[in-house]
Amino acid sequence: VTIPSVMCSALPAKHVSLLTAVGTDRDASKPKSGMFSAILPDSRAAGPFYNFVKGVAEKNLCELGHYESRSFFRPATLIGTPHTPTSFAWLAPKLDCIVPEKFQSIHIQTLAEAMVLDASECIEKGAGSSDKILEGAPLRQLYSRLGS
Repeated sequence: VTIPSVMCSALPAKHVSLLTAVGTDRDASKPKSGMFSAILPDSRAAGPFYNFVKGVAEKNLCELGHYESRSFFRPATLIGTPHTPTSFAWLAPKLDCIVPEKFQSIHIQTLAEAMVLDASECIEKGAGSSDKILEGAPLRQLYSRLGS
């Protein structure tokens, strides 16, 4: 029994949303340090250890089993957050027209609104023990429905 499992069982929520990251892999094994670890730490955003830890978080949430539905949001670059370096926050939107949809940037406020919309819909539908991964095209489609 873990503290999160005890806390979750005490809370009567039907749905949970978790923000992870593009490239998250629930089935990954713990990565070994890469040859560029000295200049690009493995724990950096989108680094192998970072994606491994995000995958562990997703897997652990699934194993809790306390929720009727779960949504996992896997955006790429988040604009409007102090955790994204300023230079990258400036550059990423300019590259969106040439990078695959999965790697396009999004403003943190838009992501937050999409998470609320998705949770509301899941609770309304009573999705019943389902997991939804929102990354790439499915996440972009959800963004496009905001405000409609």
